[in-house]
Amino acid sequence: MDIELAKQEFTSFANLYLSKEDKKSSDYKNSLRKYNHSFRVMNLSEKIAQSLELPKEEIELMKLCGLLHDIGRFEQGMKYHIFEDQKSIDHGDLGAEILKKDNLINKFAMTNQQDIIKVVKYHNKYIIPKTLPTKTRFYIDIIRDADKIDILYSLSTEELIYENDNKTISDEIFKQIKKKELVNKINIQSSIDWVVVDLAFVFDLKFKKSFEIMKEKNYHNKIINIYSKKIKKKDDLKKLEEIRILINNYIEEMLTC
Repeated sequence: MDIELAKQEFTSFANLYLSKEDKKSSDYKNSLRKYNHSFRVMNLSEKIAQSLELPKEEIELMKLCGLLHDIGRFEQGMKYHIFEDQKSIDHGDLGAEILKKDNLINKFAMTNQQDIIKVVKYHNKYIIPKTLPTKTRFYIDIIRDADKIDILYSLSTEELIYENDNKTISDEIFKQIKKKELVNKINIQSSIDWVVVDLAFVFDLKFKKSFEIMKEKNYHNKIINIYSKKIKKKDDLKKLEEIRILINNYIEEMLTC
């Protein structure tokens, strides 16, 4: 498995889409954001895998899975002009199909192909099937952690922005996050709901290294600070502060386990 060659192939694949888009368009900017996100997830996947003291070949496999996890986003963006799966197509399923079509996977790896395809397919699912092999679920967990951390990074730097629609945090969304669990996107009703759903990613992280990164980088507090300035409803501000306390306490708890 040659990760440097895989990076070149991934760039060539992404450029097939980027080259067709107007560089001033939102589609181009969103696709470029996903391209950069893929490389950051690759690097985060490596850090988590190294912290688990995995063999070198598995660390390289995790880097490749991190790089490819969102390969379906480019086709999704080109065809639907949106990155919301609920309004277009499941990008994990699409990515898996793209890798299988015409044996594209062969350009990236000749071994562990089924693991790679399954990681791409299931990395974004609300619930991971228990029927998957234990090792495959373990790989998926690593990529999911890396993916979630980088989405929070994107929000904290305002690379990813949810425009204020002046709606409130939905009761069902707030009820779910108070349970300290991953929040189901089907209940989203507003832009601030999207922020809360992303913040809830912290409660689905699996590895100590992930919590160490969150504490060090402070992404969640930066996000809450940003959106506390954007919203005007006092009830929402109160909810965000409650969420801040929940997350900070949870991170400390997971670091002392």
